[in-house]
Amino acid sequence: MNKNLRYDVAIMSSIIFILNIEAIVYMRTHKNKAIENVVLASNAYSIGGICHTSGFCVFFGLLYSISPHLALLYLGLPCLLCFVAVMIAPGCPYVWKGLCNKVQGLRDWWEHVNRPQSVS
Repeated sequence: MNKNLRYDVAIMSSIIFILNIEAIVYMRTHKNKAIENVVLASNAYSIGGICHTSGFCVFFGLLYSISPHLALLYLGLPCLLCFVAVMIAPGCPYVWKGLCNKVQGLRDWWEHVNRPQSVS
């Protein structure tokens, strides 16, 4: 890999890491403030989703240019599942609720099957 590319990726990762920590600290220290403008918050949520999706697409494109195998198999498929769960499912609450109920039913069934049986 090119030395300059490694340096740029390391610097970018450090900056993103610092920004994430700063955002978490800010949210934890300012949690008592309520959202007053609901329309503005909804618009901000939509724009944030679009920005995160486009940023991931740019990152995925750069990763694909370095290694198609790594991008498609190790990052593409798990992130696609996460994308569907996080970005699309909350927009369809009935589908999301049905999926959660099915997962809970499978979890209950699995606990029933794995429960120790009493021998008398």
